[in-house]
Amino acid sequence: MAGLVHLPRMVDKVRAALSGRLGPYIYPCPMDRMMLDFLGLSADDFTGRVKEADDRQIEIGLEAWCVARGLEEKDKREQNRRLLAHGPETGEKMDYFLQQRDQVAPGRTDIITWAGLIDLEEGRTPA
Repeated sequence: MAGLVHLPRMVDKVRAALSGRLGPYIYPCPMDRMMLDFLGLSADDFTGRVKEADDRQIEIGLEAWCVARGLEEKDKREQNRRLLAHGPETGEKMDYFLQQRDQVAPGRTDIITWAGLIDLEEGRTPA
């Protein structure tokens, strides 16, 4: 969506939160915060954009927002790279990450990023 990985997931989480069906997911999680920081939006601002719009309207609005902020395709590619490469930052987070990974796929020591773990948890083949 708008050339940025993770945005569709964020939109889905906002919609789930608004309807009271977020379940065990967290919004905004650290990856959401990375995207929000990149976009220069607060979680409340992003929620407001999602609240009354469909996917296409959100995408058009975020594309316009990116252009207005001077964000170019190379900036989006770099943000995508950062998000996809983002892994646990502390020993405590690494312990949590390994616990979660081992619950889903014991032995998958090749999975070292949050995006890879999310893919595993949701039944997709990690990139």
